Order: sequence, then C-alpha cells, then structure tokens
Amino acid sequence: MTNANEVEAFQSFCRKFINKKIKEHFSDIGLAENELYNSASGRLAARNICLHKDNDPIGLTVARMIAFYLIMNEKDEVNYEPEIKGSSRLRAYKPIITLFFIQKATDVEPGYKRVEGKISFRLMNESTESLTNTKLIQYARKIKNIFTKGEGYRWRKGRTMFTYADWEKGYQLQLLCRDESTAKDLIAKILDIQSDSPDWKHLYTNQNNRPDEAYPKIPKKVKILGKQVRQGRHRPVSDVYFREASIKIEGLQNKIVLYNRLNNQPKAVLRD
Repeated sequence: MTNANEVEAFQSFCRKFINKKIKEHFSDIGLAENELYNSASGRLAARNICLHKDNDPIGLTVARMIAFYLIMNEKDEVNYEPEIKGSSRLRAYKPIITLFFIQKATDVEPGYKRVEGKISFRLMNESTESLTNTKLIQYARKIKNIFTKGEGYRWRKGRTMFTYADWEKGYQLQLLCRDESTAKDLIAKILDIQSDSPDWKHLYTNQNNRPDEAYPKIPKKVKILGKQVRQGRHRPVSDVYFREASIKIEGLQNKIVLYNRLNNQPKAVLRD
C-alpha cells in the first residue's frame, strides 16, 4: 500500500521544483497564472496542462510530468504547438539550426566540467522539399561570418534568463546571460542568420530575486552512499565560445554539421 505521506512529499516536490522548471520553459508567455488558466490555446494551454496544482490526484501529477517531459524533449508527434496564423505548416516539422558553444579548457575550474551552451531556432520559410545543398552552404557561410571572428563569438553566460519569442519566425530563444546588453547582442546575431531584425517587444526577462542563493557558485555537498559529493552547478557564470553549427531536417536520422570552427568535421557542409 502506498504511503500517503510519501505521495504528498512527491507532489510537494513537483509543485516546488518541477513547476519552477515549467515556468522557466514557458517564461516567454508573460502572463499571470490566473490569466493563464482562462486560456485554452497554444503554449498557454500547454503550460496550464504541465503545471502541478495543489489539489491534483497522484495520477494527474504523473500525467503532468509526462506531458512536460515530452515537450522538453521535442517529441514532434505530440508536440503541443499552435499552427502559424492558420497555416498548415506545423512548427514541429520545420528544420532546426543549432549553435553550439563551449568554455575554453584553460578556463575550467578544478573539479568541474566545461560549461556548454546551445541555441536552436526553426527555419519557418524552409521545408524538407525546399532545402538544397546550395542553401545549406549559404546558411553555413552566414554563420561563419557572424560567429567565427577571432576566438569565436563569446557568449557571456550568466544567471538571468532572457527569452526572445517570435513564434511566427521560428524563434523561441532562452538565453542565460549576465545582462540585457549581452542578450540583445547575441539575439541580434542569431536573427541575422536569416537576415531578420529584432523586435524587442518579444524580449522577456526572468530573474531570481536571490541568485547567489538559488545558483551558488560553489554548490553544497550531499551524502550519497556514505560519501560527501558536490552537487552540480546550476546556471554557472562563464564565457563560452562558438564551436559548431548544425541542422536537423525532418526525415533524416542524423544532424548535418554546417560548420565547425575547429575544422575537424570532414562531412561538414562548409570547411576552411
């Protein structure tokens, strides 16, 4: 028989910690919860479905976790995304470009892994039929020109979440940066890949009131199997540099590397 105290402890954990992750993921919405619950379309409804409530039965708690897991892992066949202004072009099947950034090995503090960063956006004006090798080369060259000067573009990662959400154009960017100017510069460069210009009404900021406590520079230790183990860092402050760009096309099993700054991907679309 299930212990009622354990069930309540589990649900309390979901309301406190999982809801925090859900709200961060949907931070672009920018609505109060009471407004959210009265909406029944698109991402507003998706967020409402995922958020854990005080009076949820245990079955619904588990269902909400599954729904959020599917959204976070981009299970396209069940991705709860709205159509774009009545069009039948579903976002879930649009090509995705991903930019990969990584911390310099010489900057890594002892005992920690290199900090990484990934930024993805969809090509809403492209499809599996419209993309050609010539277009892939054009995207790769544009990315190279924007992000590879000097040591590679430096993304100054921080603790504040900046979200730029323009769904019609394929952007739902969630960037951890140290300040707004850093976020705006990075967003402008990402949009320039498609020759787009930022519309700052789409920019939202989500900042913790006590970041030093919420995201400590040196995490606490916990006892695991009788040993003191340092917990992983959350939102570490670090500089990460552009390394690689790739594209995922619906129907292809593997991603295609557009450009790698180290020139160590022999199948990359563009090589030096």
